[in-house]
Amino acid sequence: MKNKLKILIFLILPLFGYSQNVNISGKVIHYTTLQPMFYTQIMFDTTNQVIANEQGEFEFEVPKQIMKDTLKIRYLGCFDINFINLPTDQESINLGSIPIFDYFPGYDMTHFNCADKDFDCKEKEKKHIEKENERIKDYFTKVHNLIENFDFVFQHETFKIDIETGCINLRTKEIE
Repeated sequence: MKNKLKILIFLILPLFGYSQNVNISGKVIHYTTLQPMFYTQIMFDTTNQVIANEQGEFEFEVPKQIMKDTLKIRYLGCFDINFINLPTDQESINLGSIPIFDYFPGYDMTHFNCADKDFDCKEKEKKHIEKENERIKDYFTKVHNLIENFDFVFQHETFKIDIETGCINLRTKEIE
């Protein structure tokens, strides 16, 4: 009888030391208008994901072991935000307000239908393309400056968005 009890304790004991899930929540908002970004995709992978509701809010539970992966925030036509180094020692994480930045300069619908020997038309088309490329470059420079200068506050600490990776590294200064 004692052996059966020891075996039972041996089998059950690891379950008590293992916390299964972490609750993650937050609110996705548009950077300039502060309006909720409903239907934003929040995901670690295809099995651990959620869509923000009409108020831009989301909440979902994920297995604790997945917390070492990247949490991705996606909205069509916007800059992707990724969270890395999420805290692994908490059972509930509220990311607060997460900004979404427009990242689509729009399409130029101008069409030049130049004849083969219409050099004036071709020159206008070339100048138009150069001007359009400059507009797009200026647009992305402006958006990148907004993103690089944004301070994301999480648990009373300030973090920056890496423009190259779209990552907000939540590794605290105490860990480094």
